[in-house]
Amino acid sequence: KIKINVISGPQEGVFTKRGLNTFYNSEYIVTEQSNRQGIRLDGPKIETIGNRYDIVSDAVTCGSIQVPGDGKPIILMADTQTTGGYAKIGVAATIDLSTLAQAKPGTLVYFVPISVDEAQLRLRDHYNALSSANFLIGLNSLTKNMIVNRQTFEFIMDTRLNQLEEDSFTFAHLKRDGDDLTVFVRRF
Repeated sequence: KIKINVISGPQEGVFTKRGLNTFYNSEYIVTEQSNRQGIRLDGPKIETIGNRYDIVSDAVTCGSIQVPGDGKPIILMADTQTTGGYAKIGVAATIDLSTLAQAKPGTLVYFVPISVDEAQLRLRDHYNALSSANFLIGLNSLTKNMIVNRQTFEFIMDTRLNQLEEDSFTFAHLKRDGDDLTVFVRRF
């Protein structure tokens, strides 16, 4: 199950209260029709005022969440078009796009509202942690927790350190409050 943080979209006012409640309190399934242009989701229909989903075409960006006439959200991804004519209920937070891009058909997705400030803070913290931990150099023993930029993360490595050959790499995960940062570990 993937949690997607959502910043309210430019046409959020097109959706009924019930429609917004459906969007934020339902789970959706990634469909087979998903690709690099957009992640198509199946699930409860999101209701609009007057059952209108079309708008005058305007700019879209990677992460825009459009709701076409069938009421099922589409999250626009890396190869998206530049404009779109469906109402945008929200925009997926940048920090969640890489996880979403890896979602396979059948994956459950749910949405949580987030402010622009909170989304920017999470992204900044994520990049700061990654820049500090891109290579965890000289590991010769592991602890359950690791401190990166004054934040404590649970450290989970995919391979045991003693199984790594000298000067080889593996992946590890730094986990905190639902965030999962993938990092490289290099053994010297």
